[in-house]
Amino acid sequence: MPSLVEIVGGAAIAAAGLARLLVSLRKLRSAADSRRWRRYDAEIIGSRVVPYRVRMSGEGWGNRIYRPVIQYRYTVDGHEYTSDRIYHGRPLGRPWRGSLDKLVRRYPVGTRTNVYVPPEQPHLGLLEPGARFDAYAEITVFAVMLAVGIALVLGLLS
Repeated sequence: MPSLVEIVGGAAIAAAGLARLLVSLRKLRSAADSRRWRRYDAEIIGSRVVPYRVRMSGEGWGNRIYRPVIQYRYTVDGHEYTSDRIYHGRPLGRPWRGSLDKLVRRYPVGTRTNVYVPPEQPHLGLLEPGARFDAYAEITVFAVMLAVGIALVLGLLS
């Protein structure tokens, strides 16, 4: 029989896991839909890896993290837009540059490429449509969180 703490804690963990899982599933569907968005011509106007420091709670500034910034401009129905969205979701900062330098080299300044644009929100174009590994990993984490919360409520982890 689970204790009150396990029931309440498990319910809170399960509720948070379910809420985040639903949001993550919605984002995954949107990422998958982006493969069917209309393509437009874009010009790369900026391409670099940017270092920044992450603030650690109570410890000041932490380690250096790197993030790709690829800026481009494109025109939809006579309106010009600029964006730095590479793929669906926000680029994750990484403590190493290697894979980010490789990504940035694929989009040198001045080159032309495709941008994928959602029909109702032309300002939200992106360079690489579809879901990435990060989206599936996020879903897995929140599904496990939901399962652990349910297991605590049912007393399966006592």
